[in-house]
Amino acid sequence: MSRREEEIRRALAELQALRELAESMRSRINVVESLINELKAAGEAIKAIRDVGENATILVPVGGDSFIRAKVEDMSKVLVGVGAGIVLEKDVEDALNYLGERVAELEKISVDLRRRLAETLERIRESEDRIRRMAGEARAGGGVRKA
Repeated sequence: MSRREEEIRRALAELQALRELAESMRSRINVVESLINELKAAGEAIKAIRDVGENATILVPVGGDSFIRAKVEDMSKVLVGVGAGIVLEKDVEDALNYLGERVAELEKISVDLRRRLAETLERIRESEDRIRRMAGEARAGGGVRKA
């Protein structure tokens, strides 16, 4: 194998690694966006239930587009998951603030991931251009055999 062919093979391996990295980042962005949407929905639900007040009858989703009727007995406290299966009891406003802070943190992470993805996509474009150039030079010089 010629030196030129070896360079092209290395460049192709690097390109594949960059594509896999980009796909991983896209997946992470999707997970973060899902979490953001879930936290925002939780905050909106807490606000809506707070606004209807105690002793109101509400519909609680149980999955599969199914609901049960429930009566709001006490809106002074909310149970909030803080990670690792741990749930804390918080005042309504504290719970809303906590959810808002988590959304802000995740939005920063999303922005960073999107920036890194854009950089990786640019590196992919540069790598593809370099490979095309190298392959063209090799063909012109007779250094690469077509399979």
